[in-house]
Amino acid sequence: MSAREELNKVLSELKGEAVRVSLEGGELYDLEITATSEARTGGTCDTTVIWAIKTLTTRGIETGSSMRVNLDDVTKVEVLKNARCVFERLQ
Repeated sequence: MSAREELNKVLSELKGEAVRVSLEGGELYDLEITATSEARTGGTCDTTVIWAIKTLTTRGIETGSSMRVNLDDVTKVEVLKNARCVFERLQ
């Protein structure tokens, strides 16, 4: 199973959950998974921002705003309620 397929499966099981997502380049977000249907076809996942911990963008990312995450950029996913790591891309 490819990393994208594994991540798609993990995220589909976490719909409605709060997760901490690490992205390539060091970005770090706490997000609520809102939709995973695009993960299979477009390689993205729709989320709602809980907290932008570390962002590389110059625009402000507000709490409650929508954010589309590219699955190929995700390096790690942790469930916030118990700090359990559910996905980590091996380099």
